[in-house]
Amino acid sequence: MDTGKTYTLQDPEWETIKKQSISLTGSTVLTDGRATWTVRSLASARISFEIETRVQSEGTIYIQSQKITLVPESHFPTFTVISSDGSLTPKTVNADDEKGINVLFTSEDVPTTVDVEITDYVTDTSVLKLDSVPVHNKNLRLGSPTADIVLHKAGKYILKMTANGLSETTDLFIVPGTPKNLVTDIPSVILVGENRNIDLSITDTWGNVISPASWDATIHSSQPVIFSGSSEPVQDIAFSLSKKIQFRTPQEDSLTFTLEAKHNQETVTKSLSFVALSDVIVEPMITQSGAIRVGQELPVDFVMKTKSGAIIENWNRPLQIKTKGTRAVLSNDVVSFTG
Repeated sequence: MDTGKTYTLQDPEWETIKKQSISLTGSTVLTDGRATWTVRSLASARISFEIETRVQSEGTIYIQSQKITLVPESHFPTFTVISSDGSLTPKTVNADDEKGINVLFTSEDVPTTVDVEITDYVTDTSVLKLDSVPVHNKNLRLGSPTADIVLHKAGKYILKMTANGLSETTDLFIVPGTPKNLVTDIPSVILVGENRNIDLSITDTWGNVISPASWDATIHSSQPVIFSGSSEPVQDIAFSLSKKIQFRTPQEDSLTFTLEAKHNQETVTKSLSFVALSDVIVEPMITQSGAIRVGQELPVDFVMKTKSGAIIENWNRPLQIKTKGTRAVLSNDVVSFTG
């Protein structure tokens, strides 16, 4: 259709224009002196229509209304959000998809550029704003690296698009990519006899956590340990990743856990080494000599040692320190003496 031109029923292309622009449905027969018709605009542009109602029989017009001009409300062109290969549910994109977010317009009238804003659904904060994003062949694409801040973080978002003063929003879901990493929080030093939880999680390349449902896991220990559910030390255990398990070491030793998780054709592995110690000595080292003034701050170094005196190089577990004989406050690595 041409802007500013008037079309009538006599135009040869009227039927095509009508199908693209307007839907007119209703009854051609009066029932109890009434007939209902529904007019619906199909075009995204503002197109006015003149509607005239007639009551006639066998070519004779008995009642004829005045012409009514209808101006449909403007609305943003219809569209759908799909993954690059179309394999996922609409509005869903995989975090590994480098081609990113694909917006496919389904209306006839499509803008040449669109302003885009993506908001985090949970925090309601804007995470990406782009002006005048081009639309080619009814397709708008937000790929890597332009949209990486959204593509690489799984979650629910709100996609807002604006053009010609009109806006429309839709949900957008980023789902985790291919499983790549097996993550656990076992520290580098544990104490003999203490029960330690084994918290395992699977993440993709970008750190998005993948649901553990239907994943099976195995652990092989270089030395026998006591896993939850067993009374004797063993080296191997199999379990569902959705369940939590514990272990404890019966004696001092250096251990290596080889962990493996499987789901269908996906396999993720990890090797983890740590030390089990029975006695740990904490030695504070203060370089200040002589009297200490009230309110004075002193740096304190803590050295972790085994009972044999060997220094423990890697200590990545919580440490609780108390002072005796004076009032002092410990903050990070600084002690403040208060009296």
